[in-house]
Amino acid sequence: MLSGMAIDEEFEVTVGDVRYVLIPNQCNLILSGSFKGDDPTPLLVYLTAPGEIISKSTLCKFRADLDQDDIFQPSFCCNIVFYGSEKDDLQIEPDALEELAAWQTKTETFVTANSAVKVAPGPYVFAKEKTWQPWRIYRDFNAIVMTSLKPLPDGVKDNIDIAGHKTTLCNRAWIDLYPAKTKNAACIQVLLDAGAVVVCKVKLQAMIMREEPLECVEFTAPFNPRADGYQVPSGSSHGSAAGIGSYDWLDFSIGSDTQTRLIDKFVEGLESALHVTRTEISLAECWKKDCPDGPEHTDIAEYLRLAGGYPYYRDSYDDLAGFRDEYAKKHGKPPFVQKAMRWQWDIGKTISVEQRDMYWRHSEIYRLWLLDRVFKADSKDSRTIMVFPIEVGKPNYRESEPPPFSILSGYASLNMAPMMRAPELTAPGDSTLLDPLKLTYTSC
Repeated sequence: MLSGMAIDEEFEVTVGDVRYVLIPNQCNLILSGSFKGDDPTPLLVYLTAPGEIISKSTLCKFRADLDQDDIFQPSFCCNIVFYGSEKDDLQIEPDALEELAAWQTKTETFVTANSAVKVAPGPYVFAKEKTWQPWRIYRDFNAIVMTSLKPLPDGVKDNIDIAGHKTTLCNRAWIDLYPAKTKNAACIQVLLDAGAVVVCKVKLQAMIMREEPLECVEFTAPFNPRADGYQVPSGSSHGSAAGIGSYDWLDFSIGSDTQTRLIDKFVEGLESALHVTRTEISLAECWKKDCPDGPEHTDIAEYLRLAGGYPYYRDSYDDLAGFRDEYAKKHGKPPFVQKAMRWQWDIGKTISVEQRDMYWRHSEIYRLWLLDRVFKADSKDSRTIMVFPIEVGKPNYRESEPPPFSILSGYASLNMAPMMRAPELTAPGDSTLLDPLKLTYTSC
């Protein structure tokens, strides 16, 4: 038994100062009556096969793997369950018994395998005549979680569907209007099929719009763990980024179109790893030389000034008409959305179809020009990697007054990957930045 370990009616277990929630195991590994008393009993399952030799070295390897698991604590070693074979079918070396004594193992139980059930090794708890899986409970001290999920350790941005749960967009009106999803998003299903475990849905900037901490009127912005802990989290996937930076129990987190700044040392690392040499270019000069949409459009910045916003703003306004209309019909009032979304809607409804189509054409000409002239996407002899900074890094506190709303230019580095429909990789950097007037690409 574990001292100081108690189980409440919600099946939470406390071991010292560590809390677990107990999830029923698929099968009951332990026979009723194997452990006496009403207190929950910690177990450690070690898988065996008939004829297997158990030595100190095999136990030490098993323990080394356990020590990497945040669920495991030495207290689980009090009771070892050898699952898979009867005792007489195993050869337990004397040094293995000495190792178990060093683990302070009190009982050893031998259980034959049920061929119809797959059993994982590791910590379990026996309570109320059942076998339970202990799932460790963590405190969300940086306020990243929007929805905690029953164990389906990954976090998912809450604009991505999880079956059985609402997709909230961090907007109370959206939560009120739409039911729980009936199936997983395709990207999530791929991860689940590969064995991923989703533990939570994390916050995002509401409605996937700009939302600085002082603008978060419905749900508190997550805290950025970097620097002094009070810098803005930044970006629509701020919950995903803050979560992976805050919690070592979160292996990875799913966001959408998040980026950060890249530095010269990163480029040097690419050159060394890929055995290539960088070539510095200016997109503005290349565009001016090629004039892909005629000599009257030599200024790429002006050509793309509204191409990154107008098509999206118009389409977004039209796509969300159902949300506005259905909510108003249900409640007799328009849905509340944050200031940035209202600002975008006010612009979107004034954009004509002709303007929308014209700037979409600009973005397509830009995309095809990039793929052909800069990235040489059809080349069978090379692959191109473009590296560039996002912004000049400087302190930006949560209490800072948000900047005025503005349409992000299609020429902005944040818009390159989505407009080009290209994959992107982001990496953190330090205070050394590339020349913000030049973009760097490396051919390999």
